[in-house]
Amino acid sequence: MNQNDIKQIIENYGKLSNDELMTEFAKFFAQQQAKDGGASMRKTIERIKPFLNPEQRKRMEEVLASVE
Repeated sequence: MNQNDIKQIIENYGKLSNDELMTEFAKFFAQQQAKDGGASMRKTIERIKPFLNPEQRKRMEEVLASVE
């Protein structure tokens, strides 16, 4: 996933509420976990984090923990 992909994701999901966004994160994380055991998931998280506020980061980590 490159920077343009990340920008596109942000544009697509930028209008979602926090709960909707976390639901989408959970779906994505579950797909990545099934695909490669989560190897690419951590890389993606590190790329997304700068675009999230502290509360969103915390919730994203909670979602991640629930699918690992």
